[in-house]
Formats: sequence, C-alpha cells, structure tokens
Amino acid sequence: MTNQTSDTEIVTMPSGKKVVRDVPIPATPPVVATPAFLLQMAVEQGKDLAYVEKLMEMQERWEGKQAEKAFNQAMADFSMNLPTIEKTVYVEHFDGYHADLGLMAKMIREAMAPHGLSFSWKTEQGDKITVSCVIKHRDGHSQSVTLSSAADTSGGKNAIQAIGSAVKYLERYTLESATGIVASSGDDDGKKAATPPVELITDEQTLQLDAFVTDNGLDKARTLAYIKTHTGEAHFSSVPANQFDKVMAALKKKVAA
Repeated sequence: MTNQTSDTEIVTMPSGKKVVRDVPIPATPPVVATPAFLLQMAVEQGKDLAYVEKLMEMQERWEGKQAEKAFNQAMADFSMNLPTIEKTVYVEHFDGYHADLGLMAKMIREAMAPHGLSFSWKTEQGDKITVSCVIKHRDGHSQSVTLSSAADTSGGKNAIQAIGSAVKYLERYTLESATGIVASSGDDDGKKAATPPVELITDEQTLQLDAFVTDNGLDKARTLAYIKTHTGEAHFSSVPANQFDKVMAALKKKVAA
C-alpha cells in the first residue's frame, strides 16, 4: 500500500461557515537506485574518480544485461512467426536443391525488422574460409554463428569461383542456424504421398561430408557414386539421417587405408 501525506485547505460551507479539512497528496514514487542514478548522485556529491569509475563499469554491465534481455525477447517473438522458405534452386555439382539465398535473406530481414533485429555476415580467409552470421538487436546486443569450409572446387570452378561458392554456402548455413530457419523441399504435388518421407541429413552434415572429402583428397565423383548406390541420387544431401554415421565411418576407413 502506498503511503500518503496530507495538506490542508479552508473550505466555505453553504452556511457560510469556514472549515479546515485534510487534502491527501500522493506520496512521491520511490526512486529506483539504478547504476545511472547512483552515478549521477556520485558526480553531484563530488565523489573521487575511482568511485565514479566503478559506478560507470557497473552501469555498462547493467546496460549490457538489459540489452541481452531485449535481444532474447525479440528473438522469442521472431521465432513465433518464422517465414517459410523453400528449396527451389538446383545446384548440380554440390548437393541438390538449395534455397535462393537472396530471397531467403530478404524474407528473413523483413520478418526481423518489426522486432528490432537485423543480421550481417563477416568473412575471413586463411587455411579455410570462415563465415560468421551476426544477429544484432537495436539495443546493442548481438550473437553469432560461425562455420568454416574449404573452397568449393566442384564442377571445374576456378580459384575465385571456388571461394565465392563456399562463401555462399556458408552464408546460407550460418543464417539458417542463427535464426532457427530450415528451408523446406517444397510441395511435390502429392507425388510422394503414398510413401512415408525419409528424413535426410541436415545442411550442416551435408557441408561436413563435402569438407571431409575435400580436406582428405578423396575422389569426389567416386564418393558421390558410392552414395548413389545406397540412396539412388548422387548428392551429399540425399544421405538419410540414420545413415550419416555409417557414411562417415566408410569415408574415414578409406582415408585410413
């Protein structure tokens, strides 16, 4: 219950008599002792520099925590209404169908904007190509997902094309991972309704297979031919999820031999 103070006023009654009565006045709301308030008080009171610096550090930590809370709430709100993105672009020399990255990025940016969210990529090149997808909130907090890969030399690409292709793949995978969005295979007009769907490996596992083959100098064409004998399709992404460990074990055995 809020405490109240009172004041008095003189009131003239209809009879002409003057009486004094109490007038309640709402109490001043209590001051919340935030680091910013304490910092202001310290400056006004002429506190020493060391004390003020400690309060400034406290204020920075407090603002960071508030920004993180705002980020988490925004991501939770965003995840309640994720855009539906379909794999519509066929990539012959890699692993089948992909989502169009430009369209995917546009749809995600539009869905993020009302929640004060945005994203960007950072790319580095060393022994491998490394791409980070950074999700930012307008209050300043950010989180990122990072993946690395060798250059994609499939399909007779030259050196620049191989780097560009790997960057695009990594941008797609990091964006999906950072946002929790996984592109679907789209509508097949009921062609597969008669058979139960087979769960395939994830995009990250697809990239892992491709990177393992490239890093260990395995013949990619022969590897894809091996996969085709078991799945009917010569694409890394056609590997069933429950066969991923088996395929990786077979590849490791070939490297060891």
